[in-house]
Amino acid sequence: MRRLCDGGADEPDAPGEPEAQEVGNDFVSLTWQKPRSDGGGRILGYFVEKKDANSDNWVRINQAPSPATIFNVPNLIEEREYDFRVFAVNEAGESKPATTGRRVLVKDPKGSIQHRRWISVGSVRGSLRRIF
Repeated sequence: MRRLCDGGADEPDAPGEPEAQEVGNDFVSLTWQKPRSDGGGRILGYFVEKKDANSDNWVRINQAPSPATIFNVPNLIEEREYDFRVFAVNEAGESKPATTGRRVLVKDPKGSIQHRRWISVGSVRGSLRRIF
């Protein structure tokens, strides 16, 4: 590690490997563990990046560090595979990335949305229920 700020802090260790907690037809919800070492400075948050399996280019999703260890990656394309990586950030800089151990296939786990219909099932506080 190298010191990058006057406060004596080092860059943090990489966070834990990101895992897909939930996958939908156009999003992935990632979770990860905090880094083992914060480098002596408070963790300000995390940057998340994605890469289409058919590309070499990583794209940063959030422009400011997100403080939570869970992040919803929106606007993905169904039936495509993605790699994800996460960087921890403190006042000294960014950690090395933690990358998903395997690619994530974006797919609605309940099938194609065109096969779903909303119908009214009695009065459940005036709401609709989804019947498959």
